[in-house]
Amino acid sequence: MLFFALFFLTIRLAEAQASPPQAHEYIRVVQENGIWWFRDGTGRNFFSLGVNCVGGCYGHAEKTAMISARKTWIVSLLQDRGFNTAACWSSPSVWDDMYVADQIYPEFTPSNHDVFDEAFWNGGFTDRLRNEVSPFLGKQNFIGYFLDNEPAWNMREIFEFYLSLAKDKPGSRAFVTYLRSYYQRSIGRLNHAWGTTYASFDSIPRTRPPRRYPVPMRQGILKAWQIEVVTVYYRRYSAILRTLDPDHLVLGIRYQGVPDVELFKALTPYFDVNSINDYNRYGHMQPAYAELYEVTGKPLMLTEFSFSGFPHPGQQSALFVDVYTQENRGIGYHKYVLQAARAPFMIGMHWFMWMDYAQQDQAMGGYLPDKNVGLVSNDATIVYEELGQWVKRTNALVDATHRSAHWTAPPAQQLQRRVLQQFVPTVDGNVSEWPSELAIKPTIANALSDHVRADHTYFISWDAQYLYLGGDISDSHL
Repeated sequence: MLFFALFFLTIRLAEAQASPPQAHEYIRVVQENGIWWFRDGTGRNFFSLGVNCVGGCYGHAEKTAMISARKTWIVSLLQDRGFNTAACWSSPSVWDDMYVADQIYPEFTPSNHDVFDEAFWNGGFTDRLRNEVSPFLGKQNFIGYFLDNEPAWNMREIFEFYLSLAKDKPGSRAFVTYLRSYYQRSIGRLNHAWGTTYASFDSIPRTRPPRRYPVPMRQGILKAWQIEVVTVYYRRYSAILRTLDPDHLVLGIRYQGVPDVELFKALTPYFDVNSINDYNRYGHMQPAYAELYEVTGKPLMLTEFSFSGFPHPGQQSALFVDVYTQENRGIGYHKYVLQAARAPFMIGMHWFMWMDYAQQDQAMGGYLPDKNVGLVSNDATIVYEELGQWVKRTNALVDATHRSAHWTAPPAQQLQRRVLQQFVPTVDGNVSEWPSELAIKPTIANALSDHVRADHTYFISWDAQYLYLGGDISDSHL
């Protein structure tokens, strides 16, 4: 949730495909008996149990090293809880005490930089990437790099950027070539789809975008061109990265929630691990992750999840994970992490984050309501012990659980279907006159607790003028 901002032949060779680190002493991914793990230089397999922003949220440097006593306390607390990884944006002071995974930040804006222009790749992009990589070179406990965090990749902005380029620009030439192929060299097909009157493909550059984007166009050329541009970007990006540092893993781009399958499949060849941020207030790992693994064969990691614990309803969390109590936070951690550990294709879970947001963090992203997302309070004077004990018990079970991992997708929910009947109730707050055959009893689809009941009865009917809905709800808190 936090935002910061070669030689030609060598790059071409590196672009061929993703490959594991060459040096055996560095961390790599392995699959044993159908189960994926990270493996460190000592030969130890591990499931990455991480925390974001350990000690505070940083880039790759800090003005002054953390005070020794504070560092010792933080590392000891995390290790006691069973964590093994200092995940994204953690203090460099703790890097030597845990496995480390971090994000790098080459300068790039999809609606401003032409990914088909060699000048972009051979200029400031590579120089900045070299600086981003330098703190991690040679570190044997460093797992690898996240290339991005929740990139938007707006398909309309990408389309209109390349449409706006002059015809002599590399991106414009690539765009027109792609359009010719996509529309089978027929300008008539393009004009019909776009509602335009172009005389030829060569007349397209630097023209106004279509007045509207109908659904077939959004699902067609806009999406296809988005995937083409994004694929070129991450192919080149990861290639340069692997040239600068061939020893560490490429951990993907930290998608925001379950990504589009076509885009996900197109980018996977350039990553060693696929990473996703997914906040789920029920501690429920979505079946979609198994589907993503099936189409790629690459292990997955959840790189952001958490549960906030406000004591009373009504304090909305911007992360949509308010579960009211420290016990419920612990239950959520227990369910979500062990569900991931039971999946042979999962390889890590990273909690967001070490400490609660402070008051002044409101200006950084509007997360003021989320004061209670940490393992400790924002000034580290309070340790959430009830949550911590749940975390400790859970993390102690992860390795054994993962060694015997077997993923079974939850059963598909059966929808209740019925024909609506005519009935005119008295609208007076009393539902006793409703016929019992019109009653609908709901079932629980997802819940944080395994023992939740929903003591509800609903009724629905109609007449020539209205649709009627009634409800008898006995329980006071869901």
